[in-house]
This record gives sequence, C-alpha cells and structure tokens, in this order.
Amino acid sequence: MFLMETKCKQDKMEKWRVKLGYSGMLVVDSVEKFGGLFLMWDDSIVVDLMSYSSGHIDVRIQDKRNKSWRFTGFYGHPAQSQRFNSWMLLRRLAGLYNLPWVVLGAFNEIMCVTKKVGGTDKKWQEITLFREAVEDCELEDMGFVGAKFTWSNKREGAAAIAERLDMSFCNKEWKDMFPFSVVRHLDFWKSDHRPFLLECSDKPIYGSKEN
Repeated sequence: MFLMETKCKQDKMEKWRVKLGYSGMLVVDSVEKFGGLFLMWDDSIVVDLMSYSSGHIDVRIQDKRNKSWRFTGFYGHPAQSQRFNSWMLLRRLAGLYNLPWVVLGAFNEIMCVTKKVGGTDKKWQEITLFREAVEDCELEDMGFVGAKFTWSNKREGAAAIAERLDMSFCNKEWKDMFPFSVVRHLDFWKSDHRPFLLECSDKPIYGSKEN
C-alpha cells in the first residue's frame, strides 16, 4: 500500500501499520503537516529500499514467485512552478536500474486535455513537459477500470473540477512480466483523490476492460 500527502510523522504511521496488519513499512515524514509518503507491505514479498525523497519511494520487490522487479511510488510537486523538478527526478530514476519497473502515484498533472473537466483550461506546454518525461523514461500508461477522473474539488455545478492526476505507468519488461495487470479506480474515501488498486497478474483477470 502506497499513501501520499499523509501529513504525518513516522510514529503515527507505525500505529497504522500495526492496525492494518502489515509487516513492513517505509515512511517519508511530512514537513510542517505538508506532504509525507508511506509504503506498507506484508510478508508475502521482500522489499529493499533503493532511494527516497519528498517526491518518491523507490524499492526493489521480490515476490512470492521469486520474481524481482521495481516499484516506485511517485508524488509530483503540487506547485506548477516546481513540477519540472519532478520530471527531472523521474528521468533520473529511470536511468538508475535495469529492472522491470512500475511507477504509480499522484503526478499532479494530466496527460491530455480530455483528462480534465471544469476550471481554467490546462496549458498544453505543461502537459507536453509531462508527456515528454514519460516518453523519455520509456514508460506507458497502464490505463484503468472505473471512473474517468481520480481527483475532485468536491464542488458541484459550475464550480466543479475533476481531473485524472493519479496514474500507473510501467516499462515493457514489467508489462511482459505481468501482461494481464489491471488498475482499478475505487470510490472516494475521506480524500479528494480516489484510491486505486493495481492487480499484478500474468493470467487474465475477470472484468479487466480498460479505458
């Protein structure tokens, strides 16, 4: 389980780990109640930390089938003026290791203009910078099952804004390892971001038609 914007310190997240029954965790503390990243896992996998920052947690996973691959939980900077640094971080991470790789999280940017409704129009230049970073990293959008948008300002009528800011990407090697994986958008729960579930599978999954 990967959480972003936890706004909590490690001691509080440890209580959540115990309550939810996970065996391991990695925490990037929030700063003055802003940000914060949290990764938890159970004893069915072995997790080795590779790197972390305020914008990512990068680990190598050995799963119960003895497959080794890389997971990066990513958090794009919420300030547009700083987002270029997030894309530079993504490029640096892409060049570090030669492993099957999946990277997911809140990128706080959209991939095309149709991924936003309401509010001011998104500048194409900002979208292009994100798309170029993804292409440079040789990643592809894994698509999804479920609701079209992952973030909402929770308003109605003319004031309503919704965007797909949360995504999952993978490289060719990871897709070949888990060719039938599915990303499912779940219902909103105490957040303006939807949780989503990544089902890793090398066999067909029922109800996996993607958008």
